[in-house]
Amino acid sequence: MYSAHLFVTICYNTVKDVKYIKPIISASDICINPVNWRTDTTPATLHDTITVTVSSAYHVLVVTGYSGSEYSPYKDFLNVGDIHSCEPWLYSECLAKNISVRTKKWREKGGN
Repeated sequence: MYSAHLFVTICYNTVKDVKYIKPIISASDICINPVNWRTDTTPATLHDTITVTVSSAYHVLVVTGYSGSEYSPYKDFLNVGDIHSCEPWLYSECLAKNISVRTKKWREKGGN
């Protein structure tokens, strides 16, 4: 029996405000909030003080309540409002939980 596997790569672009969007890394047709797994503008709370919202106009994540100051700016490009380098830490727990839930459901359906 042939089993097709679907692999998806998820990349995020997170900014403190849409004015910090860098066109070279922000072009996207869709955005999903990794905290509440919604594609609309419903905000989600992360680590009690951080709010993550999808910008439906720009398809990026907008974060408030987080400075990202532990990450040094890179060539006046990243981490100066565009906090792309912070995403692995910000969303790691949410992504791990989602992977666990999806794997469990896949196995329950008889996935190999």
